[in-house]
Amino acid sequence: MQQLLHRSLKRLAGAALLLCIAVWPALASIAFVNVGTATSTSLANNAALTISVPSGGIPAGSVIVLFATAHSYGIYPSGSGSIGFKVSDSASNTYLPNSGLTTSLNNGGVYILSVVYTYNAAVANGGTISILNSSGTAEAIAVTAMYVTGAATATDPIDPGGALQWSDNFGSSTSPSVTYTGSVTANMGFVAAVGWYNSSTFTQDNTHAAYATPPNYAAASSTTEQVEGGSVVASTALTYAPTLGTSRLWAAQIIGINPPSAPAGGVPIFGLFGANDNDVLKRAVGE
Repeated sequence: MQQLLHRSLKRLAGAALLLCIAVWPALASIAFVNVGTATSTSLANNAALTISVPSGGIPAGSVIVLFATAHSYGIYPSGSGSIGFKVSDSASNTYLPNSGLTTSLNNGGVYILSVVYTYNAAVANGGTISILNSSGTAEAIAVTAMYVTGAATATDPIDPGGALQWSDNFGSSTSPSVTYTGSVTANMGFVAAVGWYNSSTFTQDNTHAAYATPPNYAAASSTTEQVEGGSVVASTALTYAPTLGTSRLWAAQIIGINPPSAPAGGVPIFGLFGANDNDVLKRAVGE
């Protein structure tokens, strides 16, 4: 009788373990994928640049991020009241934030680095992202687009609860640098970019973390607006500090992207039983 009870309890404990595994969702790691770039030395008012999404499209649940460097105006979501370039896509995703995130390279409103994003998004194979010039004048602009998989989808992974995870800086040197000052969670994604004006080489930052593109390099021309960046997964606040080969006006931005939250508490293997039953089961399986 005791042996039968022992075997039954072991089977029951094993079934409980399998149940825990089944109900605990797998959390995918954050990953970064280039979408493409679009540039113009003089994009006419009411004209648009188009970026075609990669073969296979952008998968569901992605965060799509665009950085741009332009002469006088930033990029904004389509429908924003701000004057500048309006971003939309063929899947009608809603880009954020409505007010835009812009940083002047010289704090004087000329040469602008800006970013917009959308989350829990998808764009089908053959789809496009559009950047419409609604500034009222012809403008030079360079845009680089990417998407991020494995991010949180239930809530905004960049602006959770209205706490925007974005930092910026600007200067004039060969050493652009920006330090992330937002909230940090384990295994979050960091995406950073530097915009600069006039020709220069760009050396990726591998000192503060193992940054790698995307965002990929884009330039209106070799002597005008240019942008490039890096992305990485980390669990601590980071600095992004690539190197320019020539001293230039620059602006830098970094955003933090949250992964999905782990299930609160989970289901302990022996939590399906009372305290006394736990003790019995532990003894039964040899613990």
